[in-house]
Amino acid sequence: HIKRNVIDTGLSILRARKMYGGSEKRWWSLLPRKINRISKLSPEQQIKSQILSTYEDIDYQVRETNARLITLQYEDICRHPRKFLSLIAKELNVDVKSLPRRSFKPHINLFPRDSLEARLVDILKDIER
Repeated sequence: HIKRNVIDTGLSILRARKMYGGSEKRWWSLLPRKINRISKLSPEQQIKSQILSTYEDIDYQVRETNARLITLQYEDICRHPRKFLSLIAKELNVDVKSLPRRSFKPHINLFPRDSLEARLVDILKDIER
């Protein structure tokens, strides 16, 4: 399970909707179980509900299946991919010698670019994960 800063997640979803869907109204990413109810909301509320619904779905699946769960931070994975891949490889009993050494600059601490993004940030501020 990969966690990411909620505001960065929301802004990333909104920007992907605009970039890949051509509009903030086009759906992007995971379709939560509550999609029919969520789809009637404003884009900002859709994204908030999408994030919360995804958290609920993950929590439910872990609870119901008694699955083993590794929780990692998105930002840490980007900064130290070899460490992340080593952890996963160890869990899967895979040799880590050929893992890449390159790191990535995470998209973190994003700032709103327009009024829609600013409204989304305000809506997401009350989510704690």
